[in-house]
Amino acid sequence: AVSGIISFAIGTQVIDMTSYPFTVLQHATLDAPKEGEPIPSGFAGSAFAITGTNLVQELLDKSVEGLEPLKVTFSKAGGEPVEAAIDTDNLTDKSIPLTVPVSLEAGDYTITVITPFETIGTQLKYTVLPMPTVTGISTKAGYINAEVTIIGQNFGTKAENIQVFFGETVCDKVTLNDKGNIVVNVPKGVSSEAPVKIKLIIQGKEIEMGESGTFEVWETPEITSVETPYIYPYGTLVKAGQEITFTGKGFGTDKNSVTVTFEGISVPVAVKEITTTAITVTVPQGFNGGKVTMVFEGITQPVESDILQPLPADGDISQYVLMNYKQPFDYVKEGGDNGFHKKGEWAKAAYWIVQNSNLTAGEGGAAVDLAFKTKYGDGSDAGLALQTDWGFDNPKNDGKVYQTSHLQKGKYKLTAHVYEYDGRGFTGYVAVCKGNEMANTSDIPSKSLANASISGTGDVVVDILVEEPTDVVIGFVCTITVKQGRAKIDNFKLELVEQ
Repeated sequence: AVSGIISFAIGTQVIDMTSYPFTVLQHATLDAPKEGEPIPSGFAGSAFAITGTNLVQELLDKSVEGLEPLKVTFSKAGGEPVEAAIDTDNLTDKSIPLTVPVSLEAGDYTITVITPFETIGTQLKYTVLPMPTVTGISTKAGYINAEVTIIGQNFGTKAENIQVFFGETVCDKVTLNDKGNIVVNVPKGVSSEAPVKIKLIIQGKEIEMGESGTFEVWETPEITSVETPYIYPYGTLVKAGQEITFTGKGFGTDKNSVTVTFEGISVPVAVKEITTTAITVTVPQGFNGGKVTMVFEGITQPVESDILQPLPADGDISQYVLMNYKQPFDYVKEGGDNGFHKKGEWAKAAYWIVQNSNLTAGEGGAAVDLAFKTKYGDGSDAGLALQTDWGFDNPKNDGKVYQTSHLQKGKYKLTAHVYEYDGRGFTGYVAVCKGNEMANTSDIPSKSLANASISGTGDVVVDILVEEPTDVVIGFVCTITVKQGRAKIDNFKLELVEQ
């Protein structure tokens, strides 16, 4: 028989049945475990789904009187059937999602499915497992990635059936140790602002954690800076035997919980002092530069500092305070064809600021900051330069060549080597000024932090006293009033004399 209109006749009288169509149903079937597959199992109150065919058959667009709703029961030998709650919102013709009755005790049960039209002949087996119980936790506080063991009974034998959450963050990996306890690591991303809830789910069932259900996540250690008297724009310097302090967060307060190692030194250094935000150690002898590594107990990922450099024995800290400060200079070619110097014969030094100057000829004269001698070689002998133009009468130039930096408290010696000089109509200084801009030539004696006049070739030495850390500019200034007046410098050197 197929669904459709029933033909009905009494003798020769045909009865119209078009208003009473009939649906021929297919018997429902259930999917039973295949040979060799285990009997389904789970906890009372856990989720489970029965699969099969024709489990929910569509009839009419209106309810049919006298039909009982779909029903699933669990029964144990000698006991009364217990009806399970069906998730009707997700019910399909091929799946019946349900909750295993919470009242069931551990043991073996038979599942019976009763549709509105029949009791399905196939019955399923299901094992209700003993309810897991949590009796403790190995630790209730720790860092990100700390190992945590959840102790208890009846957790099962398959780690893939277990999920553990710290707050809203799920643990990436769950294992079971040889005692059947659950082992996880505190996942990344968990907030340390307040204790978080631990949620344990086994086969879809949330297990009560009791007093073991909260965990305090310690701030994962992070180094943000290092306190040393020798912090300069292009390097943080330390001296052997000096106490330095790393600042940051999440360090804890136990000296024995952290191992501190300087790169290139195999033996860890002793921790002098420790707070949650600061660790003080002594720089070991033989440290030649590199990172400092801290390994904290319970954290597999080491914490590293930025690169530290040893304070040079000769005090020369030029490379940590200045950029592009000696031959051969890095440069950017500038200047055009002005009838005297061809394009590319003059160049601008990288990192240096030039003010009150032109790179092409002009009525007021010109100044350049790097004499790039393409006519006489490859430019490796080029130097920082201020000069007036060859081609115009009555030239006057007020020029500055400098770069910005920062100095810590201490006594310094700045040496500039002048390799070419013409002193006619020339006033010039090698100078250090506070702030971010070089003073004018006329203001250098009164407004500079330290200065020395340029009066010929050779070394110009500037003694500098810095009483507190400050931004500075370092360079030279000149006022030149004759043709071809000039001063050219090929080397700056800055030494720390005394801290």
